[in-house]
Amino acid sequence: MITLSGCVLSSTKDISNIGYYSGGSFVAKDESMNTRSYDLSTVAGIENIDTVTVKAGTTVETFTIDCAPAT
Repeated sequence: MITLSGCVLSSTKDISNIGYYSGGSFVAKDESMNTRSYDLSTVAGIENIDTVTVKAGTTVETFTIDCAPAT
């Protein structure tokens, strides 16, 4: 199970990758993490991203986001 609270993704299994989308168009994919919690506000340019697709184990979930960069 993958959840989003604010800008923090959490999962019962390790998050293996996140796809970033803006206006319905693919922007980038990050496969560098292997964690159960990930703060999207640490991602450069996150203010331009409106949707993320998250994979953890065999589960894939899509979330609409509204995150600002961490200050």
